Amino acid sequence: MTEHTQKCLDLQKRYQDKIDAWVVLHPNYCKVCDGFGEVATRDSVDYGSTTVSLVGSDVCGKCIENAKCPHCGCELLFPFSDNDEAASCKKCDWTHTKMGKDGLPPQFEGPCECERAEMLEFQQKEMNHLLYDHRPEDDWLEQQYEEKTELPD
Repeated sequence: MTEHTQKCLDLQKRYQDKIDAWVVLHPNYCKVCDGFGEVATRDSVDYGSTTVSLVGSDVCGKCIENAKCPHCGCELLFPFSDNDEAASCKKCDWTHTKMGKDGLPPQFEGPCECERAEMLEFQQKEMNHLLYDHRPEDDWLEQQYEEKTELPD
């Protein structure tokens, strides 16, 4: 198990503190879109003999399409359209211009520097084992090689 440095633990705590503070301000945020008002989409398109995945976004079906604020869950003022900034919340400061830009802060995603150091150490041990450790099967392999490469007298 990884032992994290104090610097790493502090960084992870800062990420979690930002998330906790945002959730306190927006306790009823949409859990589908994490308060962003839109969700990622992936479309597959045939391209010659292969298929290409296109990543995009669409309005959230749980909050925006039901005229609910992605931040607080209250009713949105409409009309709402892709180019109209009139969609806004009666209760909080969410507006159409924040769609896709303002939502739940990201979680800390590893590996952190402690985990990277641990992985590097493991990789170095494995490499050293492969390069320097003697194994019984190596004797057999060497013997097979010598038998096949003996030169005639």
